[in-house]
Amino acid sequence: MFSSGCSFSQGTASGNLFSQVKTFITGGDEKSEIPQEATTEIKEIAKEATTESKPYTEISKQPIELSQDEPALRYQSGQDAYILKDGKQQGVMHFNLAQRLGIWDYTNPTVVSNGIYYSYTFNLKLDFTQYFSQVESAKIEVKPELLNSRGEVIGEIANIGWNGFEQIAEIYKSNPVKNIEVCLQPTQDFSDGDYIKFNLTDTENNVVFDSVNYDVSLLKKATDGPTIKRIKDTAKIKSINGAKYSFTLNSVCSSQEYLNIDSYSDLVKMMDLDYTVKLLKDKVNGRVVTRFNTFSGVQMNSEVKLAVNTCNNSQYNYTYYQDATRTNYSDVDDYVPYVTSNFHYIKKGETANNVTNRVLSYDLDSEDPMYVRVIPEFTNERKARSDEEMLKFNGRYVVYQVELKARNLPKYYKGEW
Repeated sequence: MFSSGCSFSQGTASGNLFSQVKTFITGGDEKSEIPQEATTEIKEIAKEATTESKPYTEISKQPIELSQDEPALRYQSGQDAYILKDGKQQGVMHFNLAQRLGIWDYTNPTVVSNGIYYSYTFNLKLDFTQYFSQVESAKIEVKPELLNSRGEVIGEIANIGWNGFEQIAEIYKSNPVKNIEVCLQPTQDFSDGDYIKFNLTDTENNVVFDSVNYDVSLLKKATDGPTIKRIKDTAKIKSINGAKYSFTLNSVCSSQEYLNIDSYSDLVKMMDLDYTVKLLKDKVNGRVVTRFNTFSGVQMNSEVKLAVNTCNNSQYNYTYYQDATRTNYSDVDDYVPYVTSNFHYIKKGETANNVTNRVLSYDLDSEDPMYVRVIPEFTNERKARSDEEMLKFNGRYVVYQVELKARNLPKYYKGEW
């Protein structure tokens, strides 16, 4: 985790403040040791990535100003950053978590061609206390960029997977503090002298804040996070109520199907998704998670919300077609329903197998994408947790990447006619 940083006296004048900030960031008797520079290889890490809890930084309410001719600050890992507008303090940005993920934006051709099989995620605490002396509400967007020493962009914001936090902070005068999470996707390996720029904008009030810059120690000191999963890999999930359950993606395949059992006019290309859920351990405390039913013994609903996209379309698809039909044989046009409609409640030790789908294309002659990603979203757990508890949840960034293949159908007629 990252320690508090940049704690300054409230009575400091702007010139002295800048001098102290510059000294603290760029010089000093001791400098922390930086780990070996990141490489493109995906690291072996623990399956459950957690973070230690830490009190949030106390934030000064005293406004500060930096003159326009002073150079931009470049913070280091572990330091809080002032959020400024034309040199005047509007708030503070604090890092609750910075992680290096073994997951990447596979829809970005530059990332794929350069072999950048990792990304970074930043969980940020934004405190806009000073800004709300001017406005009643705000919608804050934070977009990170990675720039090289020449100022060229070599990384940008990306949507890597489900983490349980919003990307945009909708905040109000009554509560000007919000935690959000954003991901940074490098398009090439970084070097010393490169830096991360956070661009902050209030889209509701059309206000662009001064950018916040960090050196690459922010990336070098990021903790290891989750990595990509493959077909048949099992994700073991620990609920806030103490229960444990598993999710396994069994298969994803393409198939020509009808969207409705009563209509044979809408044959389309579909993706069929088959997954298994198993309850491994009963709940042990009274925390309420809506997935669990305790009226007739401890039972858990086996349905899991899935976000699905393809390597040529980054848009997440959540829509399934319950009345879709498919054939079970290559030589018989006998279409039958197959999508799970009644999701079983399971007890400890029990397993449920569920099947769902997504439309792949309405053009039967279209070429299938090479890869598909399936991302389970454990929204019931998010609703039951505080932000701090969510950071420790091992259901964040569960991302499966699957090579998409056509559904393999057996023949009904075995012998000669």
